[in-house]
Amino acid sequence: MPKKPLILLVEDDPNLGPSMAKVLESENYRVILEATGDKGLERVAREGDQIDLVITDLRLPGCSGLDVVERTHAAHPHLPVILVTAFGTAETAIEATRRGAFDYIIKPFDIPEILDLASRAVQQSTLARREVRLDAPEAADSGDAMVGTSRSMQHLYKEIGRVAPTAVNVLIRGETGTGKELVARAIHQFSPRKKKPFIAVNCAALPESLLESELFGHERGAFTGAEHRRIGRFEQAEGGTLFLDEIGDVPLPLQVKLLRVLQERAIRRLGGKEMIPVDVRLVFATHQPLEELIASKHFREDLYYRINTVELLVPPLRERREDIPKLVEYFMRRHAPESGVAPTELSPTAMQPLVDAEWPGNVRQLENVVRKILIQSRGFATTAEEVKNLLGGKTPPTTEQSAGLTERVKALLDEAEQGKRQNILSELVTEAEQALLRAAHTRARGNIAQMARWLGVARLTLREKLKQHGLYDRDGADG
Repeated sequence: MPKKPLILLVEDDPNLGPSMAKVLESENYRVILEATGDKGLERVAREGDQIDLVITDLRLPGCSGLDVVERTHAAHPHLPVILVTAFGTAETAIEATRRGAFDYIIKPFDIPEILDLASRAVQQSTLARREVRLDAPEAADSGDAMVGTSRSMQHLYKEIGRVAPTAVNVLIRGETGTGKELVARAIHQFSPRKKKPFIAVNCAALPESLLESELFGHERGAFTGAEHRRIGRFEQAEGGTLFLDEIGDVPLPLQVKLLRVLQERAIRRLGGKEMIPVDVRLVFATHQPLEELIASKHFREDLYYRINTVELLVPPLRERREDIPKLVEYFMRRHAPESGVAPTELSPTAMQPLVDAEWPGNVRQLENVVRKILIQSRGFATTAEEVKNLLGGKTPPTTEQSAGLTERVKALLDEAEQGKRQNILSELVTEAEQALLRAAHTRARGNIAQMARWLGVARLTLREKLKQHGLYDRDGADG
């Protein structure tokens, strides 16, 4: 199983520090607590490559929290730092951002507020650190990979190599699930900005009322509920790359503001008066035909020409079927550890249904099918018929789908007695867990926070379990 994210907490308050550490640990984080800025920086110097997030108070014995921000960011640009302060002045916000803070939070704060901020920071840290290898299945152990040697993928690799060193805006096109975010990350990784932040925003996953604040930030009192100033994604991505996925879903009023940012290279927070210069490389992606949106007056033509300086096309999986066996091998190696089994060998006859399938969900769908194969096979050979069942939407029998729990237990014991099955306890637990998670996911409409409350587990733990069972949608609602 993946290691729990590691947070360095620098807080000198003898009551608040242990209390925050306990809350974070209850959410499935590991926590190192230090009481001075100097000690915190010593930890960063020794263990910076293992730390996923730093949370530091502003006023500390020894060096200040701003010094922790600046020196941590200088040594580890991809390591996010959240500044905690009781003094939420404009000067503090600007200085913290200038020195490299991911964001800051003002005391007193609500527990859900700090947990949400920590979750977003850790996700960005993980995203920025995972290298994207081009056609390197061995990356299953160390990062993400764009796998494939087909002619269309080779062309895409070349285009990434040509565009990455430049500063031009890039529009990535492709169907849902083709891996557009991997392309964006590869562009960043091979660019001169690779040591600066890579920030990704899915524009379709946020309601219109929140998207503007997410991108540009807001001042205190900008709208109902805006109790504190918030730094937006443009400022968080300073010096690096901002990836705006599903740009076709941005509402027209916000398109006007994005156009202004592209023209002026400056943003204004909601409720703010000053223009804040930003140095950000922009990469956009969409699965929608923007030309049709322009014709129907749902997308601005002038914005289209601004974002489409260079266009990259990610091919659908059905147009590069020769890459499927290699992708299956990669996903097997990548997800076998979290399933607790060895990678499953697929015979040519079992592989053929995968090669022949239409894959409307593309690589993402294939990855989920491979996860299901691992869960169902439990390390044993998978037949062509079982693969066809999975492709047809059928899943292993669950406690809800079978005639009853007693009958399912009896069937498993019969097969174990005949030597057809092993580890049946683990298999039954997996089936029951999958049934419960699937039902809760449907009833909660993908709201992870609500599911976590119902099931009595931490959100991070729940997300990992959903990923194991192929149910996790990163675009879903976490709160």
